[in-house]
Amino acid sequence: QCVAVLACDKDARTQFRQAGGLQLLVNLLQSKDREVLHNACLAVNVFASDKPSAVEMCKIGALERLEEIKHSGNGRNRFSELAMISLLNCNLSVKYSLMGRLSPTDMITGGFYDAGKACSGQMIPTLEELFKQPVNQHQPIIFVGSSPEKKKEEVKPTDEAHFETLVVKPQGMIDDVSLQMLVKKAKESIFPLKDEKEQYAALARVVSDAMGGAVGMEKLHEFPWVLHLSELKFLLKSNVIPIGSIDKGFYCHRALLFKCLADCIEMSCTLVRGEYNRAWNEVVVFRENPTNRSPSQPCHYIVDLMHQPGALLGVDTPAALQYQTI
Repeated sequence: QCVAVLACDKDARTQFRQAGGLQLLVNLLQSKDREVLHNACLAVNVFASDKPSAVEMCKIGALERLEEIKHSGNGRNRFSELAMISLLNCNLSVKYSLMGRLSPTDMITGGFYDAGKACSGQMIPTLEELFKQPVNQHQPIIFVGSSPEKKKEEVKPTDEAHFETLVVKPQGMIDDVSLQMLVKKAKESIFPLKDEKEQYAALARVVSDAMGGAVGMEKLHEFPWVLHLSELKFLLKSNVIPIGSIDKGFYCHRALLFKCLADCIEMSCTLVRGEYNRAWNEVVVFRENPTNRSPSQPCHYIVDLMHQPGALLGVDTPAALQYQTI
């Protein structure tokens, strides 16, 4: 409880982290004493509101400990669940791997990476660790470069929203100039449009054009995205591929790029991982009532980025379900 109170003070949090206190706190998540465990979860939840502390706790295994508590039954409590949610919200790369879904409020920033679907309790390597791995036969890690809107020197050290961009700069990482150009192109395409549906359709076409264009359902097996990614890994000598370098992207790559660009230009959408390299984005559009010009009920759509880029498929319709599954 004392540590939780300590975490409420910004300077105290910093001193506690720099003194190595977070490792000791995470160790307490293995305690067999229910009261100690309960208070440790409470303290982790409070510390998770501090971005640097949250990133550090993820690195030293806090998520894995909380996963064990979740499945143990005896140690599970309200604060353990809150701590888990808070840590995941501060580490969207891990959240997407474990949960398979990012909400509209989960804003992708520089340093995000898609390491693929992870099993519950699985340790997810950091970006630094992934860059150090020798090239292998597994699917590549898709990486989102730093925000094109602000250079690092323009971001104040206290700006926690960009903390991940500042701390993640592993050796071998290159600036994703192509992504920055895509953000510029997206703005030029979307900002002149007033209708929401037209804006989402235009963004979908930007994504599709960047990743190989429209691919007919009957031609999917001929689309050489696997070969293309293998060539990029060989060319870059890395398992980590900047998303802007992908010229032939499948569902999962296009959906990630759509979410990334949408977040950059403040358009709202989800990112959902499906099976067999499928992924999609759900958007909500409010249509104006033509009779009294008041907003109507929200309409939910899946955005087609593959077959008819720009088409908005009503959620749960046969067309949407076909897009989401094999």
